[in-house]
Amino acid sequence: MLLSLFLKKKSNRRTASRRKTRNLVLISEPEEQIVNLIDISEAGLQFSSPKPYRRHKTVILKINIAERDCQVVAMGRVVWSKLVAGSGSFYRVGITFKQLSEEAWALLRHYAAASQAA
Repeated sequence: MLLSLFLKKKSNRRTASRRKTRNLVLISEPEEQIVNLIDISEAGLQFSSPKPYRRHKTVILKINIAERDCQVVAMGRVVWSKLVAGSGSFYRVGITFKQLSEEAWALLRHYAAASQAA
């Protein structure tokens, strides 16, 4: 019983439903780079990149939502950037949205929620 006090799991800080996806994102910071989207929610996204991104860096995102045949443009902030173990040179990067239109926010919320229902 005492051992269980020391083995508490970290709580998941995410508050929004995430959807795993294989769509592409064009990042401008200021040079453009196309990266693979890992997952997305109404609050932010995660992508893989051959280079790290500095925490708190502001980026412009053009998110391709292939299933909807549309593109969402947003401003985001880098929350974290971690080297993928064993990859040698690939990073996972977490972004939180800073600026998103109401229409884009509603689309992402619906898109992420649809994966929860499936």
